Amino acid sequence: MEEITKAGYTIKTEAFSGPFDLLLELIENKKLFVNEISLAEITADYIEHVRKMESLDLGQATHFAVVAATLILIKSKSLLPNLPLTKEEETSIDDLELRLKLYQAIKDIAPYIKEKYGKVVLLPLLDRPIGTALFSPDKNLKKESIESAILNVLGSLPVKVDLPEVTVKTIVSIEEMISSLEERITSTMTLSFKEFSRSDSSEVKEVKIHTIVSFLALLELVRTGIIDVMQTNAYDDMTISKRIENI
Repeated sequence: MEEITKAGYTIKTEAFSGPFDLLLELIENKKLFVNEISLAEITADYIEHVRKMESLDLGQATHFAVVAATLILIKSKSLLPNLPLTKEEETSIDDLELRLKLYQAIKDIAPYIKEKYGKVVLLPLLDRPIGTALFSPDKNLKKESIESAILNVLGSLPVKVDLPEVTVKTIVSIEEMISSLEERITSTMTLSFKEFSRSDSSEVKEVKIHTIVSFLALLELVRTGIIDVMQTNAYDDMTISKRIENI
């Protein structure tokens, strides 16, 4: 265990079970109450302490990092009172303060519960006599009415509907189409859009989807500067070519 002296108080760099343990240690060492002001004051100490911690798994590191991000937000707000915050950021600040107060309350009462657990019976069992189970039907209940009630229950059950079998068809993604266009333009250097967007499907809907996805892939590669596209006249086929400087 290592000790760090900060402004007249000492922090023991022991393994904390979570970020709230560390926050309470820092706040209590400064004899502060849990509120937004105290959280802003211990932000730097918290971040410094987390940097010195070792052997944190991914889950623990994530929890400490999330709290650190909220503390930095609180610190920024204290330094810049007019700093505009989103509703989500305001909620994260309030949520951290509330959760820390609840954690502190639970931590304070935990030793008492641990001491009394299994030793003090808070709710003793009532001494109730065990009686004999009796069947006491309503006076108006008859065999016919029971049969009718059963039929009503069975009649209200949902009817099983056999749904027709549907063949699941694979729809090509934009990412796959982009990769396909990159490969084809690398090997052929020039390519027409009709040739690239040609679909083997016989269904009109699937052909339209394939054409749209092909066009989106083309636009993405034009945007990233990988290909050039030429069209002589409106509604003519487009010629796709690999941009010269990328060869």
